[in-house]
Amino acid sequence: MRRNDVASGSVSMPDAHVITSPAVDDTISTNGSLDVTWTRSAASSEAWIDTKDWTTTSQADNGSGKVPKGHNEVNSNQSVGVTRRNNVNPAGMASGSVMHASVRVSVEPVIVQ
Repeated sequence: MRRNDVASGSVSMPDAHVITSPAVDDTISTNGSLDVTWTRSAASSEAWIDTKDWTTTSQADNGSGKVPKGHNEVNSNQSVGVTRRNNVNPAGMASGSVMHASVRVSVEPVIVQ
């Protein structure tokens, strides 16, 4: 007879952050990298940056990151987002099990020329 496996745990939601650069309606060049900065009251487990053309891999939530040159196509309606996520490995769950809580904030339009 099979029984239900039950595990419990909790993961804290990261606080909402504010993208400080780029700003809505900023015009940026497609010829260089794009510096992205954000403020938050406490660091989360990890963060990543995304645009309509590109997504970073997980990085430390240090309040800044970069979209490398060549990954930001000409676009009059680009979106730049930052996702921050907390992770917990709950006791009692199978090895490798992870619980996540994340928050994403985006800025648009950003004009890429």
